[in-house]
Amino acid sequence: MYPTLAEVLDLPVLRAAAPRVRAGSAGLDVPVRWVHVSEQRDPAGTLSGGELVLASGVAVSDPTGDPAAYVAALRDAGAVGLVVELGQHVRSLPTALVQAARAAEFPLVELTRAVRYVEVTEIVHARILNSQYARMQFLQRVHDTFRTLTVESGELSRVLAEAAALTGLRSSWRTWGTGRCRSQAIRPRRCSRTGPPGRVRFPPPRSPRRADPKGG
Repeated sequence: MYPTLAEVLDLPVLRAAAPRVRAGSAGLDVPVRWVHVSEQRDPAGTLSGGELVLASGVAVSDPTGDPAAYVAALRDAGAVGLVVELGQHVRSLPTALVQAARAAEFPLVELTRAVRYVEVTEIVHARILNSQYARMQFLQRVHDTFRTLTVESGELSRVLAEAAALTGLRSSWRTWGTGRCRSQAIRPRRCSRTGPPGRVRFPPPRSPRRADPKGG
């Protein structure tokens, strides 16, 4: 899974820069797919969606720029938020920019202390790539496990045990003898009264009942 914007801002490297959310606080749970450093007023063509844009304030400090158009351009390009470092190019965020971001409910964050953006990108990208790798490993493990169970015709108890081990969730299975199912974990249409222990036999689906042409 991708880290959320709130989780990115909570990383030590950014916490040290004393981040302050100026707009779009309701959108901090949005996932961050990548981090991109950009000073362009119109980032169209440079983003693919899900990026958190880091800037030093070159674009926002330009008095000829249109803050509302800048925010709209970021959002239309797929950015999930804008982080601006105060100090080098801008001492405070322009009021018009903050108002435009609030009107668009677009996350806008200012950093009140200096930060090395290269360090931010390295840390966030490493976290994203590690998460993706872990997910790929898990999917491969699931594939290998159930392929083996299919080849070996694993019994239901083994299938559920493997599923529980993979998901970390409790699983159970149904028994028969009285014809009544007693577990809540699996809900087959009907429990078989016969058959080898440890297996549940599902009856074949019934054919649709044909209407009696005589109406009976």
